[in-house]
Amino acid sequence: MSQSAVNRNGLLVAVGKQVTILGAVTVIAGSGVGRPSGTTNATDAVTVVTPLGDSISVQAGDCHAQDDQPINNNARSTDGFPFALYDRVTINGVVQSITNSP
Repeated sequence: MSQSAVNRNGLLVAVGKQVTILGAVTVIAGSGVGRPSGTTNATDAVTVVTPLGDSISVQAGDCHAQDDQPINNNARSTDGFPFALYDRVTINGVVQSITNSP
């Protein structure tokens, strides 16, 4: 017997549904800790930890972030805003699959 997937509000999550993931940036891949490689910084790989403690890996350009002042270890969001380690981000997407647990 498996359980249905639900969001933090208890609403059903299904394949094909649009979702928003909330989290904090814990890793920005690049040359040195927190220092992204490349010139555009939107293709940098970032790791985001959700409020439930799950880690996901995305490109910086998949994230939405608050407009902050650029610093040495920033990546660039969908909107071109710089963000750094430990900044909060949101990621919009579509559910591709669900692995239910017993």
